[in-house]
Amino acid sequence: MSEWQRLELTSVCSKPSPKQLVALRKSPVNGQRAFEAEVYDIGYFQTDPHVPSSRKLWWYGAHGCQDTTRTIWWRPVHAFDSM
Repeated sequence: MSEWQRLELTSVCSKPSPKQLVALRKSPVNGQRAFEAEVYDIGYFQTDPHVPSSRKLWWYGAHGCQDTTRTIWWRPVHAFDSM
C-alpha cells in the first residue's frame, strides 16, 4: 500500500497523472474550521474538457467536478471490481 502524498498541483512530481484513479484526503484549511472532519473521496484529476489548451487540473469524484482548495493528500488506488 502506498503512503499519502501532499498534493502540489504546481509540481510535476507531487501530483497524479490525469485520469489516474486516486483516493483523496481533504483536510480543513485553517483553525477556524478545525471542527470539520476530514473528507475522503475517490476519483481522478482531468484538465477542463471545454478548454483544450488548459493545464489546470479539476477533481472528478463522487461529488462531481470540484476545484481543489483545501489541504489535500492523495494516494494511487488500483482499479477493482466490486462484484
